[in-house]
Amino acid sequence: MSQVVLNREAVSRKINSLQVKNSAGPDNIHPKLLRVAGDTVIPSLVSLYQHSIDRETVFLQWKVARITPLHKKNNETDIANYRPVSLLSIPSKKLEELVNDLVGHVFTANDLAAVRQWAYRSE
Repeated sequence: MSQVVLNREAVSRKINSLQVKNSAGPDNIHPKLLRVAGDTVIPSLVSLYQHSIDRETVFLQWKVARITPLHKKNNETDIANYRPVSLLSIPSKKLEELVNDLVGHVFTANDLAAVRQWAYRSE
């Protein structure tokens, strides 16, 4: 993966596509803040993402999730009517999307995906 070089445009597209109504992760970085800061934070994110790819590791803080109960149905006082939802760091999720895009491109370009394979496919 050390030959992989992220470009500013790809990171910029990911930041600009953020849904600002989503919740902040455990780092309390709200998607709206990243989107408004946009061009100011993109060079730093590119640097962090490239560092992570070069070292083939993800920052420990980006692996932490905030677990939140989400009501599913019926009586709100019954704990069985809730499901856990993991809120991850927004920068971490965007790095995952960038890597997934790269892997998907390699699979498609080299015809490596089997007919029954569903992961790493955009269709």
